[in-house]
Amino acid sequence: MESALLHAASAPETQSLSFLDIALWVVLPYVSFAILIVGLAWRYKTDQYGWTSRSSQWNEPTILR
Repeated sequence: MESALLHAASAPETQSLSFLDIALWVVLPYVSFAILIVGLAWRYKTDQYGWTSRSSQWNEPTILR
């Protein structure tokens, strides 16, 4: 019994990554970042002047009149 515990404690743990692990921790961050960049570029190209704070009373009081 004691030798089995020593053998289990001294053996290095080797774990193989599954497809789901690789998809979640390797591929998904890159896909998310690519979607962010493409979305920002598309929004900038289609609505370049819509990014301003025109609804703010402090910055644009004339619009609210």
